[in-house]
Amino acid sequence: MERRELAIFDLDDTLISGQSHKWLMLFLRRKKLFSFAEYLSLFAWFFLYKARIVNNVETVMEKAYKFLKDHTREEINSLLEEFFDNDLKKRFYDKTINIINNSRKHGQQTLLLSNAPKILLNIIAGHLGIDYYIGTEVEEKNGIYTGKILKFMYGAKRVDEITQFCDRRNILLKDCFLYTDHYSDIPLLKIVGQPVAVNPDSKLAAFAKKMNFPIIITQ
Repeated sequence: MERRELAIFDLDDTLISGQSHKWLMLFLRRKKLFSFAEYLSLFAWFFLYKARIVNNVETVMEKAYKFLKDHTREEINSLLEEFFDNDLKKRFYDKTINIINNSRKHGQQTLLLSNAPKILLNIIAGHLGIDYYIGTEVEEKNGIYTGKILKFMYGAKRVDEITQFCDRRNILLKDCFLYTDHYSDIPLLKIVGQPVAVNPDSKLAAFAKKMNFPIIITQ
């Protein structure tokens, strides 16, 4: 079997500075798609999440994704393109963008893995030249979003998704590179052949040092 290598990139605090959801909520607040009270509530949750005080990610994301409700695919795509152009693209780290470019030069396929919605990852992947993306799936009926989450891409679900993705494409997990910042990806780091901690939080940093994983700091 021909050897195929895959470089997998997390998004938040790995490719970009900060949390994409937080920047998106701030953008939506400026567009008046969230009330001030709703924005403060979500912002407080992001603070608690970064501090590892709360772990119930999916519940708060259901509240955040309600901005999708009753909007068409075209409307949301236009909104997210504006978000990317005016806000998100200035937050990418040059060092990790260089890693993406070098991965392609070495013939590796590239994949963006995030709990951000796939409709946003599609835009990011297109602009960065990333081959594939796996993200949170949201419900759509007759071209209109309902605001409901179908599959949230976090924690152990990432292991299942990457394993299935590699099986479908005859890629061995030992031939996968994973670049991520968060301790919740430790189960995935354990099964890939080339794990790399990027801007790791304290828990991941300790684990990476113990396992002698490479650590990259972009900040």
